[in-house]
Amino acid sequence: MDATKMLWAKKSTDQAGELWLPLPVHMGDVAEVAKLLWDEWIPSNVRKAVETGVLSGGQQVDPDVTRLLVAFLAFVHDVGKATPIFQAKTDFRSTSLDRILRRGLETSGFPLKDGYDGKKETRHALVSHVILSRNGYSDSVAVVAGGHHGLPPNDAQIMTLEEGGYNSACGFGDKTWEGAQDALVAQALVQSGLSRNLATSITLTREAQALLSGLIIMADWIASDTDKMPLIPIEEYNADSSVRALEAFDKLNLPSPADSWEGRTKRTTERFAAFKQSQYSR
Repeated sequence: MDATKMLWAKKSTDQAGELWLPLPVHMGDVAEVAKLLWDEWIPSNVRKAVETGVLSGGQQVDPDVTRLLVAFLAFVHDVGKATPIFQAKTDFRSTSLDRILRRGLETSGFPLKDGYDGKKETRHALVSHVILSRNGYSDSVAVVAGGHHGLPPNDAQIMTLEEGGYNSACGFGDKTWEGAQDALVAQALVQSGLSRNLATSITLTREAQALLSGLIIMADWIASDTDKMPLIPIEEYNADSSVRALEAFDKLNLPSPADSWEGRTKRTTERFAAFKQSQYSR
């Protein structure tokens, strides 16, 4: 079994429950939701603004590449959870689920201990940014993952991790943990269909960064709603994220593109014009 499947992203808090989401499943869920948002919900003017700001060698990439980048960024957003400090949020003295998860991690070769330093400094979004940078991605791309909880990381936060003081908590310098992190980044390329050479050449304008960050945040929120995309039994390690995303969209019943911001703006303009006309005709 692929060892990354033993890493968890979400787990039930019910003392009697033994439900979870393996990290690769949650990452896949967010990628599939992001693709649906991009294809079916994002207004065309927003899509155009993002496409204009996705560059390779200073030139705008093909719109199809931008869609692949959306899927890549959505998948890789939580790679920072593949760290000792995050995965150690399991306790042999806690629930039976925690005991099962901890045992599975340790038997799969992921060394863990209790009491890692730097809970604030090693928040998983920050670590996602650093892992992408280590893998050769532009900071302008990495920041989308780094800011997926709403606030982009600053230089001081990134430097704090890069200086090595929290390597133990992040798994940096450990071949097992770094191997898992890099494998998940590679899996994001496979899942999205984006080549590594192209992906590492991409830079984003600030407008594209902001819009893509908003898209990934929304996709993550949807995929994290366990009423829409439920946890699975602990003995399961796979789930079809494309099916899960479609089912979540059915439950969400988001407004159609015509009812989105673009459509509302158009209708508001038309109604205001009609109102002015009626005023002047009196």
